[in-house]
Amino acid sequence: MKIQIENDLAYVRTPYHPNFVSKIKRCSSAKWDATRQAWQVKADLVPVVRKLMVDIFGESDIPAEGKRFDVWLTFNTAVYADREGVYFFGKCLARARGRDSGARPGDGVCYISRGCRSGGSMKYWESIVNDGSIVVIYDVPETLILNEKHLEGVEYEFIERVANQDELNAEKARLMARIKEIDTILGAS
Repeated sequence: MKIQIENDLAYVRTPYHPNFVSKIKRCSSAKWDATRQAWQVKADLVPVVRKLMVDIFGESDIPAEGKRFDVWLTFNTAVYADREGVYFFGKCLARARGRDSGARPGDGVCYISRGCRSGGSMKYWESIVNDGSIVVIYDVPETLILNEKHLEGVEYEFIERVANQDELNAEKARLMARIKEIDTILGAS
């Protein structure tokens, strides 16, 4: 996820999530910039947008503090989403585009067994996680685990992640970029 500020505009890039789209559209200046593949908002709305990102994804372009987990999900029953994707912990488990399109998982999601599919009718298609599926969702912030509504028929196992050298270097780079952004904002004041 990334927020790039240019003059009085901010360009916001996130993974697709229908709840984020519906919420950012409520911001008066928000519009989709197809060229940049990002949401464009007035720069003074960045704190609001970051709050929306945290609500949906558990963090914003500023990585969440706290522990991170890999979440293992065992589906004892199938889970359906009408004309939309199936989302857990801010990640897409299955997203179809029509009845016959099949469904695909999003980034940070791996099926260990079974899988996902599309179904329903031509007009009322569905994204489906099959019963018996075992799914791993990688790198989930603790904030999402504490706030996510758990579903009946789905078993959860949370495995704490141990940061490796590459992850620590990436986090350092993000933090340094944020410090530079703060310095720029303070310098403009």
